[in-house]
Amino acid sequence: MKKFWAVPTLIFLVLVLVYPIIVLLTRGVQFSVIANSFILERLMVTFGQALLSGGLVLLLALVFGSLFARYDFWGKHWLEAWLGVPFVVPIIVAGLGFLALFGSRGWIGHLEGTLWLVILANLFYNLGMATRLVMTSLAVQSLDLEAVAKLEGANSWQVWRFVTVPAALPSALSGAGFTFLYTFASFGVPLLLGGSAFATLEVEMYRSVERLELETAAALGIMQLLVTSSAAWFVTSLERQLSTAQENNPSRPRATGWTRGLLGLAVLIVLALTTMPLLAVAFKSFINGLGFTLEHYAALFTASNSIFSSNLSMAVWNNLRFAGLALLIAIPLGISFAIAIWQQRSAFLDAISLLPMMISAVLLGVALIITYPTLTASLPLLIAMYTLTAYPFITRATLIGLRQIEPSILEAAALDGANFPQQSYYMVLPLLEPQLRNGIGLAFAVIVGEFAATLTLSRPEWATLSTLIYQHLARPNRIGEASALAVLLLLFTMSGYAVINWRKKS
Repeated sequence: MKKFWAVPTLIFLVLVLVYPIIVLLTRGVQFSVIANSFILERLMVTFGQALLSGGLVLLLALVFGSLFARYDFWGKHWLEAWLGVPFVVPIIVAGLGFLALFGSRGWIGHLEGTLWLVILANLFYNLGMATRLVMTSLAVQSLDLEAVAKLEGANSWQVWRFVTVPAALPSALSGAGFTFLYTFASFGVPLLLGGSAFATLEVEMYRSVERLELETAAALGIMQLLVTSSAAWFVTSLERQLSTAQENNPSRPRATGWTRGLLGLAVLIVLALTTMPLLAVAFKSFINGLGFTLEHYAALFTASNSIFSSNLSMAVWNNLRFAGLALLIAIPLGISFAIAIWQQRSAFLDAISLLPMMISAVLLGVALIITYPTLTASLPLLIAMYTLTAYPFITRATLIGLRQIEPSILEAAALDGANFPQQSYYMVLPLLEPQLRNGIGLAFAVIVGEFAATLTLSRPEWATLSTLIYQHLARPNRIGEASALAVLLLLFTMSGYAVINWRKKS
């Protein structure tokens, strides 16, 4: 029975991920493309922006995470919760926000088409995650070590350098490693913000698919896979060093003197980075050349406006049905795989559950097109991609809940005659409900905001809110309507997440 729980998900992974990647690796691809100077330049650009993003995340997460963990301050709980918000923000929404701030007519400066705007967007998505990792790792650290160091004559800088940093470094490196993985295989950010000069391998792979140059796309995909698999090995080896101790969250002192100013500056920087792009999108949706207006929203619902009217309802419907169909498959797959990992205590299955996060959507899209050419632009293939994107979040969330269940509780229930279905329904499911709701909510948000798979595998009539926004960004003088659509997409995503996680108070 224990082995059965993993079978459905493993079969799904073989058909949708493993076999297509093997076909891609064994196909006679045009490796001569690697010697092309343009492709080598794309490779260097991809490496450069990923390394720089990872390095900055490492440095800033160490500084911000150690400050936030070291001191108590008003709003700390809310700040920690807000650090996770960028993860569920659709890429197209954040991209529009950065264009409003730093585009050709940006309110702060003109950085569009530069490396720095790509880096800022990468920080938006990754810094919060890495900072929370550092805060979590330091939450189990006793203040006694710091007190001893100070008794030995160490000043605040020396305490941070020789006590705090060594404790936080594995978590910060793990966050930086995930940042490198994310940014090396990034698609939406460089496509929207980098311009032709800073297009990554992922963007060039997508353009090759558009030109029907599948052999070139496959060669680029293999280049990318070699790098990301090496980075994934590095990240997983770091994760094994992270503390698994329960958070004791000892009382922390209040910041005083110059540390108070430094803490305030850190909070200000984090809030500015994570809120300004979202506020800019909302502001842009209400502004035209003359001032405040509702015309951008009115245009979305005007029947005479052939650009948006029918497409908006179609896009919303597509988002709902794609998410519903994908979750219908992803929920049982994710839960059953989590049960298998929990029951078997299998490190191998645990690693396998993260595999979809290590393969980029465009790379997998190329592999699927090559492997199943008769299913290209078919609904089953698109839903399979969405399911592959969604189920790891459900698996990880379910695992968190399962690992918090004391085995003795289930053993006592078994001695009282309760079988496994009874234990699951009356004991396990109520304990899992909060984590499961969170996992499903995250999966929903990721599906709704998904961008690369939809562009690679979808038909024009399957446009979602994300692809609809992207289509209209290419039209002149349409950024206001695109921003209004982005606000609707953000509200749609957040509302879906909130509804899934809503629980009636008893």
